[in-house]
Amino acid sequence: MNTPFVFFGSYKFAYTVLSDLISAGMIPSLIVCNVDKPIGRKQVLTPPPVKELALQHNIPFIQPIGKPSASDVSMASGNASFAIVAAYAHLIPQESLSVFSRGVIGVHPSLLPLYRGASPIQTVLLHNDAVTGVSLYKMDNQMDHGPIVVQKAISIDTQDTYASLEEKLAHLGGSLLIEAIPRWLEGSIQPQEQNHSQATYTQKFITEDGRVDLHDDLPESIARKIRALAHDPGVFTFIDGKRIKLLQIQNTSEAYIITRIIPEGRKEQDAHIVLKK
Repeated sequence: MNTPFVFFGSYKFAYTVLSDLISAGMIPSLIVCNVDKPIGRKQVLTPPPVKELALQHNIPFIQPIGKPSASDVSMASGNASFAIVAAYAHLIPQESLSVFSRGVIGVHPSLLPLYRGASPIQTVLLHNDAVTGVSLYKMDNQMDHGPIVVQKAISIDTQDTYASLEEKLAHLGGSLLIEAIPRWLEGSIQPQEQNHSQATYTQKFITEDGRVDLHDDLPESIARKIRALAHDPGVFTFIDGKRIKLLQIQNTSEAYIITRIIPEGRKEQDAHIVLKK
């Protein structure tokens, strides 16, 4: 595909999507990603993963502070007629979307109109859904609201975590883009309006959402939280007054077994905490 396009994205989901596009020869003419941020206890200034791809493949990039302005995008995008957005941390203003004559395609890891918003992968795991998927949609000025270009469902494995499900959905998003974008550009795919009456929304999770009580909470509820939230914002409990981070859990026929933890003030370690079903 020789049509120039811009890729908006920053985080691991976007990195995987863009890696698949590049491997298929769909190389953006410009990447727009978030600014470098201090990470970890030592607050080391760290670039977003997508910036690493830009540097590796010598792709031009910009890192706007806050929402990307129309002037920023139009000056840098050259003759790009459309854009792709995946895991970009800011809402893109309508005037910036309007820069692209063919429109902007969003990659959302849910079966829209279900689970609009910032945390669809975490939410399907918390709800113990059996199925999720990826939607490509033509973006408008509302969140995850525009007409669907194409979407595809996949099953959720009972052992899936946020990390494993994110990886599956990102590869699915990449493959859908590779297959659908040329057809969309030639007009053989007509986007279909979402059924907005069926829309559901997700929330941004905070630290307290990850708190569990190993004695009082249902084992299944604890397992769902670890699968969904251990990555971010984290799951924790208190044992003998000390805070313990819960990192991994295994689902067996008779019990859930917590297998990795970080005790307060210590390093990550193996564990064998049994929660009988």
